[in-house]
Amino acid sequence: MASARSSYHEEAVELLKQQGNAACKAKDWKQAVQHYTEAIEKAVSSGATDMSIVLFSNRSFARLQMGVVQLALQDADHCVQRLPGWDRGWWRKAEVLHKCQAHEETIECLNAAIGSLNSGQCSYCPPPSDKARRQRLKACKKLLKTATSALRAERLLHHVVQALLRFYEAAGVQGKTAVSDE
Repeated sequence: MASARSSYHEEAVELLKQQGNAACKAKDWKQAVQHYTEAIEKAVSSGATDMSIVLFSNRSFARLQMGVVQLALQDADHCVQRLPGWDRGWWRKAEVLHKCQAHEETIECLNAAIGSLNSGQCSYCPPPSDKARRQRLKACKKLLKTATSALRAERLLHHVVQALLRFYEAAGVQGKTAVSDE
């Protein structure tokens, strides 16, 4: 009886996941979040916490698309804490952090994703096909390049602002703007 009940819960979770995926394809983010949340609750209540990892990842994506960044980050964090060898969890977290312009943390997450893809260390997930692995590596490297460039630009801007402040201070322009309104 317990296995029939377990099978029923797994089927219900899978159905909700498929509904969430369909809502994502339709860009109905709110509906997707609702389906994924229901699926997570069913998976957790039935003890199928491993099934919930993918659901948290999917919900993180949908929440990010809605602009609910803090909740998207919580879901992505859940993925990497529960399954640190899964490249998708690190990818989701990197996407959220990139949206927040947290470039250093984005780079760290992408390096973890690339490391996971190269080592195949995820015990929960079957390794991706060679094609999928290459696509994921390409996406990670592309975002890594973008985040690295953004971090360099941010650091350069910081140095320029600091140099300008030192210049104005040395010139005795304190508490005034460099350009007058007159």
